[in-house]
Amino acid sequence: MGAVTTITQDKLNEYLKLSGMANLPSKVKATFLELAGLHGLNPFKNEIYLLPFETYNPNTRQKETQYTIITGYQTFIKKANQTGKLTGWKAEILKDGQNIIGAKVTIWRKDWEHPFVWEVDFEEFARKKKDGSLMGNWATMPGFMIRKVAIAQAFRLCFEGEVDMHGLYEEAEVDKMKDEAIDAEIEEKQDIKKEFANYLLNNSIPKQALKQFSEYAKEAGFDLTDDKVKQKLLDDKESLNRLIENFLDSVLEAEETA
Repeated sequence: MGAVTTITQDKLNEYLKLSGMANLPSKVKATFLELAGLHGLNPFKNEIYLLPFETYNPNTRQKETQYTIITGYQTFIKKANQTGKLTGWKAEILKDGQNIIGAKVTIWRKDWEHPFVWEVDFEEFARKKKDGSLMGNWATMPGFMIRKVAIAQAFRLCFEGEVDMHGLYEEAEVDKMKDEAIDAEIEEKQDIKKEFANYLLNNSIPKQALKQFSEYAKEAGFDLTDDKVKQKLLDDKESLNRLIENFLDSVLEAEETA
């Protein structure tokens, strides 16, 4: 078994500063330090690193930065080897004809009569564009990417009793999370637009007058190109109804003076 790397608080802060993450939340920083030290992983050698990505909170309707602690799939194999109980393993790409549908990992342990077998589904993890085509590394080396996912998950599960690898992930495992966060935000914004338009239509604003209403609202201090403004008005129906009434009065007054 190799020597365990000691990651000090000073070294961690140096790494985070160089990585542009000096203002990391204290809880995330503490977890990162704990896992790096526990597993002897050196962030300066890219053995462990933080992956920040934006998520969308539908309750607050705000973007939030989340962090996932990433390591290479080789780390999971290394930690399993250090237990002295790993006899062997193999990883296979699963195909249906020429199409990759997943990956399977088989692990043999000295203390188990039967091998541990784990399979992952390609569609569950592959990153795709809106048109359904694969993107990034999932397009150029799909077999390698799904194989990494299967290896990381299999070793983490097979040796969870001996090695605590909870909280460590291979980047390929979380690729899709970033897209799901973006999709959630887009869907939320579309819902706000639809809800706002329907409210206007149901309160005497004809479809052909929606653009005119937006211009009137802007003059009144409400920029309806901003979904946050729309949401605030939907949450404050009294202000929205007053804006609608004033708009309708202005339209009626303009018709009478015409």
